[in-house]
Amino acid sequence: MATEFPYCDVVGVDLVPPRIDGELPPNCRFEIDDANLGFAHYTECFDVVHARAVSAGIRDFPQLLQELTATLRPGGVLLLGDGEQQLYDEHRRPMPLSELGTPGFSWVHKIFFATYNAMKNRGGSPDSPNMNPTWLRTIDSLTDVGWHKAFVPMGPWRYDDEREKVLSELCRENCLRYISGLAPLLLSEGYLPESVDNMCREATAELRELRTHLYTRWNFAWAVKKPPAREPIAPVS
Repeated sequence: MATEFPYCDVVGVDLVPPRIDGELPPNCRFEIDDANLGFAHYTECFDVVHARAVSAGIRDFPQLLQELTATLRPGGVLLLGDGEQQLYDEHRRPMPLSELGTPGFSWVHKIFFATYNAMKNRGGSPDSPNMNPTWLRTIDSLTDVGWHKAFVPMGPWRYDDEREKVLSELCRENCLRYISGLAPLLLSEGYLPESVDNMCREATAELRELRTHLYTRWNFAWAVKKPPAREPIAPVS
């Protein structure tokens, strides 16, 4: 974003230092911070705030939305994007949890289901992707709330054009990296190491070999901060 818009200042915030290839543009910087602590130091500092894939670590998502709204200048735009932990079959139907050896079983879905419960138990907000439009409408200082949901194939098991093929391959790669980092979370929930190793190994193989045709669904929401209300003009006598 800093490269595309060199006349803007861009600030990235995350829990850990980012991995950066090459040099940062001079108009871009990163801060290491915990979004759960709030952003009072950024009141009315930004014209655009983009929060993507943060739901797992947020304890009170409606409160976060209030905090992010406060960082916007009047007329500023809040953009949200996050993927669901719920997965969908090749007909875009929500997949129910099933056991190994039964029709429709998927290792990828099994590990996503386990992760959803672990996030909930640790105080995360994995349901926020579906709730964001509703929560945004409760904030009086926001207007023009909108939302969009997009299904993305998890791997190139289907695609209508080259663009969708690239997106599906990127989605699979993203999911593989996601699965590779789930062990500490699942172990903290009491799963045995051999069970975690097996789930991660089988889910990875299933995705790489496209044994199961799955969709993930990404939810996007946005809103605009209202300008301040004008004071009434006293009539001239």
